Amino acid sequence: THAVLAALGWARRLVVATILRWTQRSIQLRERARLKQALLYSRLRRVALAMGDRLVAAGRVAHRDDVFFLTGEELDLVASGGAMFPDHLAPMIELRRRAHAELGSITPPDSMELKVGDYFRPAEHVARPGLEPSATRLTGVGACGGMTTANAAILLDVTESHKLTPGDVLVTRQTDPGWGPIFPLISGLVIERGGMLSHGAIIAREFGIPSVVGVKDATRLIPHGAPVIVDGNQGIVRVGAL
Repeated sequence: THAVLAALGWARRLVVATILRWTQRSIQLRERARLKQALLYSRLRRVALAMGDRLVAAGRVAHRDDVFFLTGEELDLVASGGAMFPDHLAPMIELRRRAHAELGSITPPDSMELKVGDYFRPAEHVARPGLEPSATRLTGVGACGGMTTANAAILLDVTESHKLTPGDVLVTRQTDPGWGPIFPLISGLVIERGGMLSHGAIIAREFGIPSVVGVKDATRLIPHGAPVIVDGNQGIVRVGAL
């Protein structure tokens, strides 16, 4: 940064330095807002679970986390005693659990067009054709330099982290702050989505983990446990016998 500024004339240097300072401050404020948001969600979750404990004790629901299958209005009515048919909660929650599991098993299309106020209906969209895990060379954007060789751990969600063995190459669709504890355990990173400034790419650089992002269909083309070479310098992932 100092070398770039030093190469500019005084007027342009002043403009660039000012913009740079504003940008750095804006990024700090953006990350601070996201931190506050995460802390707020954590507190709201604890409040909801406390309400769930009371509903379990009252015999209204079977499990404390059943509250997450109720809307805010429904939960408020049940907790305040204003629900008209509280005994109907259990079957309604079970239906929503099943629907949640069914929708969670569907791979949505990469892009879709919806009308204002509409929402995604899986039955109305054609699923992407299945892919046979046969590719031996995948390409993307090298987000952190270096090269590593290890077995691939295909994780579609952070809750599948039990499938990961320390030293594996993590292959996933995308990451968020919830994946933070996983990064110290991996030797390489391959992500389907994102770019140089995506969450996974930034954290990988902080840990010095060779990584390639923007690798389309990586979680479907790379078999779990397959040996892979991650070349973060060239943005290449090689799969198979090494």
